[in-house]
Amino acid sequence: ICLGHALLAVGQVRDALRELERAVQSAALPAAERAAAWAWAGFARSSLGDLDGAAAAEAEARAAAGDRDPLTTSIAMSTIARIAESRGRLGEARQTISEAARLADESPGRQGHRFPVRVTEGRILIELDRLGEARSTLSAGMRASEELGVRFALATYQMYLA
Repeated sequence: ICLGHALLAVGQVRDALRELERAVQSAALPAAERAAAWAWAGFARSSLGDLDGAAAAEAEARAAAGDRDPLTTSIAMSTIARIAESRGRLGEARQTISEAARLADESPGRQGHRFPVRVTEGRILIELDRLGEARSTLSAGMRASEELGVRFALATYQMYLA
C-alpha cells in the first residue's frame, strides 16, 4: 500500500494501481487496510479514466470499511463524486461530495480531512459557477490540511484558489 501511495505521489498511476490491486489480494492484509487499498485503487482507476472500475473498487472499499474509517470513507466518496462529475452528473457529484465533507468534518479529530475532500468539492462548485462558495470551501480545506499536517494537498488547494 505504501508503495502504491508513493507511486501515486510521483504520477506513476498505472504502477500504483498494480501495487494497490496486489495488496487487496493479499490474504494477510487486515480488513481496514484492505478497504484503504481498495479506496486508493479506485482513486487511481478514476485518474486513469476507468470510471466503471473505479466505481466497483469504491463499492468494495465502502463495504469493507463501513463507517469505521474516516480516511477511507473520504477517499471513496471523493472518488464517487469525481466519477459522477466525469459523467456530467454535477448535481449528484455535489450531493456526494457535500456528504463526504460533512462526514470528514464530523470524524474524530477531523481525520476524514487527511484526504483533501474539499479539493473535489471546490472543483465541483467551480464547475457549477458558484465561485464564492468554491473559494470558501477551498480555503477551509486548505486550513484543515494545514492543521492536520497534510502537506501534499496544499499545492492543489492553492492551484484551484488561483
